[in-house]
Amino acid sequence: MKIYISWSGERSKSVARILRQFISTAFQNVEIFFSVDDIVMGENWIEEASRRLTESDVGILCITSDNIDNPWISFEAGALYSRGKVLIPVLLDLSSADLYTPLANFQSISLTRSGVQSILELLNNQLENPQNPEYINKVFNKLWSAIEQEIDLILPAVVEYNTESSQPELRSERELLYELLERVKNLELKASQSE
Repeated sequence: MKIYISWSGERSKSVARILRQFISTAFQNVEIFFSVDDIVMGENWIEEASRRLTESDVGILCITSDNIDNPWISFEAGALYSRGKVLIPVLLDLSSADLYTPLANFQSISLTRSGVQSILELLNNQLENPQNPEYINKVFNKLWSAIEQEIDLILPAVVEYNTESSQPELRSERELLYELLERVKNLELKASQSE
């Protein structure tokens, strides 16, 4: 199974790194794409990210209050969804009610104990040969306290961000959808040209 972890911004990147470490510890037979570590210097990052998007089976979107309106997150979600992939929006400092279309269309989870455990269970069910659920629970219980400490280090930045003056200016859904459609079309054109 191939997993694509989408992020934008420092806190989102930190969440992505935590999830990558956690998932790779729980499942040795999955391939996880995390652009920070998997795109080498000098490589065309947009082409590599696009290739990985088309190859992935599951997309994990690391959503925070400071990237909720980021067009790149919407683009990656659209590219994965257009290929019928499983999408998991992971929310750090938001609730599902804070999401808007297209992200609101997907069942999201919070970066909590139960949320992270449900990610492992879902990924396990996506495997061709799933692990024993007892094994997954054992791995989760062993690793959770370390993950929780890392999450707690990311959360204090939320208080500084949630002020009127620092809220991003939101674009209309129509603008976002138009941009997303254009990017998906370009991605599909590149994919068909490389075949």
